[in-house]
Amino acid sequence: MIVRCEMCFSDIGTCDPGTVRALLAGGMFGPLGPGFTPPFAPDASFEALLCPLCGRRAVGHDMDRPETFRPDRFLTPQGYFVAEGGSEKSMTRRKARAASANRNVHARSAAHA
Repeated sequence: MIVRCEMCFSDIGTCDPGTVRALLAGGMFGPLGPGFTPPFAPDASFEALLCPLCGRRAVGHDMDRPETFRPDRFLTPQGYFVAEGGSEKSMTRRKARAASANRNVHARSAAHA
């Protein structure tokens, strides 16, 4: 599935819809094709998913409520795709940062176990 930047609408990468989960992270996205680089660093957290072309946040915008964002949704040529585990609700920026920090702590502790 092709992934589009929600700000500049450029095709920036691909993903397998069966493996994408909320909170979105860089390792879930791959290159557009041979000769392209992945759009995000593999270890990029949700906050670091910036468009490689325009430099703005590529995923997760909630256009109806600019003070919030969606850590489970990204744009495709067919429209928005909601990742498994998504709540269909927006999160405030503070809640999403806390959720991302908790996920990173669990990932680090699992790696050291």
